[in-house]
Parts: sequence; structure tokens; C-alpha cells
Amino acid sequence: MKFFDTVAIVCDSSMLAPANTLRAFLEQMCLQVNLHHLIQHQQAIAFFADEACKYEYLVLCCHGTGSEESEMMIRIDVSKQKDGNPERDDGWERAVVALRPSNIPQLLYNFKGHILSLGCGSGREPFGKAFLAAGCQTFIAPQELYFSTESALLFAIGFFYHLCAEDRQFDRAKLEVAEAATLAQQLDPRFAMGTKAFRIYKREE
Repeated sequence: MKFFDTVAIVCDSSMLAPANTLRAFLEQMCLQVNLHHLIQHQQAIAFFADEACKYEYLVLCCHGTGSEESEMMIRIDVSKQKDGNPERDDGWERAVVALRPSNIPQLLYNFKGHILSLGCGSGREPFGKAFLAAGCQTFIAPQELYFSTESALLFAIGFFYHLCAEDRQFDRAKLEVAEAATLAQQLDPRFAMGTKAFRIYKREE
């Protein structure tokens, strides 16, 4: 990864502050960051269907929930019109866009890059298999269901720090995505629910 490469960050309103924190650091590292603050249900669906595939690096700054596989989701809290008709304005209601292991290959179209998810429990195996089935080259996420935002941000910062090593003047070593993720895992080797809780899923060549 080189300076001025583009990273997309996706968040809902509940995770806007952590998303902006990560954005500030990545921009300090001379990366171009496109922040997608998802507010409306249709906007979120359209992003994963049409926009996500334009990026090589995508960060999901969202919550993860569910202890059983049937309940697992990466949760994006949005709003939608009550009657579902965009031509009318009959008021709005809360809604959830749920990225589940069962629907990820259908919602995420033509994605061929790398995804880093910061959502609690989103690194469990059903998610990893689903994102690889959807076309991801690499999917990285924490497998612990109870996981701190601070640990997630520390991992994300370390991951991109190591990934950009090839363009720093004092370090010309180019690291692959999985190698950078492994180094980020080691930032806090003591805390079970810290950076070492991230799991790396990589598409086989």
C-alpha cells in the first residue's frame, strides 16, 4: 500500500465518532479516506450493491451482535420511509441493515478487495466464510463478542501503519495484507479481548 491510496470507511450514526478518529489518523498517514456515513436504508443497500466494489480497502466501523449463528449480524442502524415509497413522505422509522453470514454474498456485489471489520464478534468463522464467498481477498475482524472500541481502533491504526511501510523513508519493506494484520495483532499480546482477538481470513490462491 502506498501513500495517497484510497480507503473507504463505512459507519452508521452510532459509530461516527470512532470512524472520524480512524479517518483522521489515516489522513495523517497521507491516505485518501472516503467516509460513507450511512443514514437511510436504501442508501446502505445501494452502497454494498454498487459502491463497495470500487474500493480495494474497506473498513466496516459498525456494531456486531448475536451469539448464535442464526442471530449473528454486522448491524447498521438506519432509517427508512414507513411506506417504503421514496416518492412519498409519510414519515420515517428506525430500521436495521443486517449483514449476516447467510446474506452477505447476496448484498455485497463484485467486491474483490480487502475488508477490515471492527464489529464485535464479526471475526467468527461464519462471517469469514461468507465474506470470502462474496469475493473478498482478505477479511479481518475480531472474533470476541464483547470487544472494546479502543482495541478495535488500535488494531486498525496498527494495520494501516504496517501496510504503508513500503512508502516510509526509513522502511521500504512491502508487507502483504495478512502480514500487516499479524503485526497489528501483536500490539497488545496480553489482553485476550484486545488486538490479538482479530482473526484473518485469506482467499486461497
